[in-house]
Amino acid sequence: MIHFITPLYRYNNIKIVYSTIKNQVEDFNWHLIEGSNKIGEESLDFLESDNRVIFYKIPTQYPWGHEQRNYFITSINCQDDDWCYF
Repeated sequence: MIHFITPLYRYNNIKIVYSTIKNQVEDFNWHLIEGSNKIGEESLDFLESDNRVIFYKIPTQYPWGHEQRNYFITSINCQDDDWCYF
């Protein structure tokens, strides 16, 4: 299993990234971790039907995504033979 970890910041990029992931990988989880900053108003409703996509909302102080990545490392369990891609 591969876990994709994406700081959810630029909403307008999500549709193309999702299309790329789902057409190249079958066994994945995509962790979209939203912080306090947001750019764009693109609806993400199309992702609700895919149980491989998991949403999180955390408070952040910085816009760069480090806090979202650290949240994944400290708070989300994976198997020892899983791969994680930030």
